[in-house]
Amino acid sequence: MLGGLWSCCVRSVQVSLDIQVRLTDSGAEADELEASASALREEVLDLDVEQVRRLTSDDALPDGARAFDVASIGALLVTLSGSSELISQVVAVFKGWAERRGGRTVEVTVGSHSIRLTGASRAQQDRLIDEFINASVAQKQ
Repeated sequence: MLGGLWSCCVRSVQVSLDIQVRLTDSGAEADELEASASALREEVLDLDVEQVRRLTSDDALPDGARAFDVASIGALLVTLSGSSELISQVVAVFKGWAERRGGRTVEVTVGSHSIRLTGASRAQQDRLIDEFINASVAQKQ
């Protein structure tokens, strides 16, 4: 599933962290985005993560996290303990969703690091994701 820069540049380090994900789709109605978020939640749960749940406005943000409108549809929180490769697999699921149709954006936040996946070439996104994951993992060490 992951290739190119992903396989050579992401360090294999064990971490425990929360990944905040915000999905937007300019071409979708609220119920379509809700269905997408539910399907992505199930897809990520197939990976070796601890949990994936919807964020609500009542949720406290993890230390160092930037605030965004968690009341919006499409906000998820992925909790995991594992390698940086697992983080790459989780991000790849959301990246794949954004690539399947124009107008989709995924904002991924780990602590104080965020990345927005949209409108870049596959090679550019792969490079940026590698840098994002390495910075996020370094922050947790």
